[in-house]
Amino acid sequence: MPEETAPEGTFVWSVEGRPIRIRAAAEVLASIGRAAREGLEKVPRRGLEIGGVLLGTREGDELTITDWRPISCEHARGPGFELSANDEAALRQLLGSLASEPAPGGLEVLGWFHTHTRDGICLTKSDLDVYNRFFPAPWQVALVVKPHPKEPARAGFFFREPNGAILAESSYREFVIEPGLRPQPVGFDPASLAPAPPPAPPARSEQAPSLPPPPEPGAASPHGALRLAMRRSLLVALAAAFLLGAVAFVAIPLLLPQPQPAAIALDVRPSADALVLEWDRSAALLRDASRATLTIEDGGERRVIELSPEELGNGSLTYYRRTGEVAFHLELVRRSGPPVQGSTRFLGEPPGPPPAAEDPAEVDRLEREIGLLRLELEREIARSKRLRLEIQELERRLTGAGRGR
Repeated sequence: MPEETAPEGTFVWSVEGRPIRIRAAAEVLASIGRAAREGLEKVPRRGLEIGGVLLGTREGDELTITDWRPISCEHARGPGFELSANDEAALRQLLGSLASEPAPGGLEVLGWFHTHTRDGICLTKSDLDVYNRFFPAPWQVALVVKPHPKEPARAGFFFREPNGAILAESSYREFVIEPGLRPQPVGFDPASLAPAPPPAPPARSEQAPSLPPPPEPGAASPHGALRLAMRRSLLVALAAAFLLGAVAFVAIPLLLPQPQPAAIALDVRPSADALVLEWDRSAALLRDASRATLTIEDGGERRVIELSPEELGNGSLTYYRRTGEVAFHLELVRRSGPPVQGSTRFLGEPPGPPPAAEDPAEVDRLEREIGLLRLELEREIARSKRLRLEIQELERRLTGAGRGR
């Protein structure tokens, strides 16, 4: 969708067929991008997720974002942006103060933003809980920012449809909030990219070397036989050295230990009675995988799940555990190399006991069915997201074809 014409220093976000229109000052988006990058760099590998309240003005369905305030998060449950009881109390106090003492210029709360360092640009279950509890107005929006250590951050807005529904799986339209080129390494010298000058030809000697005159035909030399024997010995030695070097060139790489493929890094975190298993979906190994098998050992029970390419590309999977000890093992079969594996284990308190029932065997059977149905639901959500994106792409092509006629 082409960008809408806007004053310099203003970004405009809209969705074709929807009345909503969001304007944001470029310096505000840049400030959010810097805060997201700083949070990413605070915790190695995982990064620290942050959030804030979006402020601005509203005229009907058009929102103009001109400022923001940080949302306090003590990260009691880890580096993810999950609010504790103290965080929720602080957020209520912040929203109450903004409502009773509006910011200069008559600014009001237009919604909120938060970053995802592991999940994609979507609204998770906990995100929707914050959105619906603290920003329930039908016109309030949510902004999800996905920072990257070396590339521009991506982001997307989310909003409520007229019937109150929210497209949480993905944003209608993603955008970059930190435009610019990737910086060069420290110490980079542009002159180092200039082609090196051709080497100077060797200086020619002014005087040709003197050579001994060739012997006259038929003349006998007292050292001729000795010189001929020495030349033959030298040629034999050079040939043997060349042969040994060729054999070493071929054999030595075969004798050296071959580098092993990198392992898949897995991370597991609890969420109530569920476990969220995560991996780096941007790894080159995943793009080269032809098949993926996930083995789950929950207490004495073992399950083997075949992951589709779409599920592998999601980067996470939610599993509802039955015990306090769960092991995960992921194996990738690659097209261009040996298989790679990754393992992790969760140790914690067992989940709460199931409700009392007259038949324990029936309760156990139902729990297993619920676990399998939840896994199937995760798969269907991923398939639905993929189909929705394909439909949007077909609609975009049809629109482009109609305009070209």
